[in-house]
Amino acid sequence: MTPRRGANDYMTKPIVASELQARVSAGLRTIAVQGDLRGRLREAESIAAQTRPLRELIPICVYCHRVRDRAQQWSSLEEFLRTQINVKFTHGFCPSCYTDHVKPDLDADSE
Repeated sequence: MTPRRGANDYMTKPIVASELQARVSAGLRTIAVQGDLRGRLREAESIAAQTRPLRELIPICVYCHRVRDRAQQWSSLEEFLRTQINVKFTHGFCPSCYTDHVKPDLDADSE
């Protein structure tokens, strides 16, 4: 049977310095990778916790599109998302709203 080679395997004496150094380096890389994975797991869990409210039913008004939170308070959709998952918004016009609303207003102002 061929002996296994790896950081946790038995080393014969006398210890060869280069082999010991290689095994220690491999062990340190493993520890670093495990630490990185733990950090990424914590980050993923944090993101999952922040987005959990978005995976539930969200009561929204049919007319004004305001959203009711768990405290039974109504707020705009933007405010709800900002407070629940720390989203920041910027506003603009989609192409059809620009054509249907903004452009006619601009054309009327230029006349």
